[in-house]
Amino acid sequence: MEQKSSEKRIEKQQIQQELDKLVDIFEKEDGKSFEEKKEEALQYLKTMEENILLGEQIIRSAEREHIGKNFRKKFWDFGTIVQSMEGIKLRNVENSDKDGFLMIQRENTIMPSMFQYEVFRERLWKEHISVLGLVCSVLKDEEYVGYCGVKNLSCKKWELMVELLRKWTDQGIGYRAMTVFLNEIKMRMDVSEFRIQVDPSNYASQRLVEKLGAVPNGVGEFILHGEEETKRCEERNMHLMDDRIRAVAEKFQVEPRVLLSHVLEYKLEWTKI
Repeated sequence: MEQKSSEKRIEKQQIQQELDKLVDIFEKEDGKSFEEKKEEALQYLKTMEENILLGEQIIRSAEREHIGKNFRKKFWDFGTIVQSMEGIKLRNVENSDKDGFLMIQRENTIMPSMFQYEVFRERLWKEHISVLGLVCSVLKDEEYVGYCGVKNLSCKKWELMVELLRKWTDQGIGYRAMTVFLNEIKMRMDVSEFRIQVDPSNYASQRLVEKLGAVPNGVGEFILHGEEETKRCEERNMHLMDDRIRAVAEKFQVEPRVLLSHVLEYKLEWTKI
């Protein structure tokens, strides 16, 4: 029994060493370009045998981070602060924004109890400042009120996001902030086509993205799940069905119950400058 346990520990150590080696290829400062590092990683991957799937995931993750870093650098090379009229300012995310950001997440979560755990709060913040996204903090008269940006720069079509502290909603701040951000994206990155996901019951966000010019483009799943689970989810949420949900379903040309298990998909072609 002890021998088998020892063998398993040795096997896990070997796997971890292989994965650490693969990660180290991308992280070490050796003057090589990303493409050179990728080629070295692919060559090493051929020696990993049964751990090849984990190795491929690491390489794909490194590629996504590389894309994200390049786009972020290109955007912020134009300047670190983007400012609009009426006291609305957009700038890069700073550590001082952390408490405000976490408050937004707490205000909009269905699991408020999770915020008692530091590891959960740290994970949310780490995702927020990830190199995969391009996020601007939104300030009103120098006070943090929320954020807007692109969720994942490595995706073929960028998904927009915007969230404000509850006390700052319904004042036109989200619209003005997004207008500034989209103008800067178009000018700095020459990107004008986007996708936006909105919860079917979030009518304020629907009004905002439609005011920006976004149009319905179908629905998407909350998470990846099968047909049976989708049906169970819809049945559990039938009590949420009302005339507003039915009106949204008509706009998106889907059965109303579909919106109990899916999110709305919008597309936006930005033309303003």
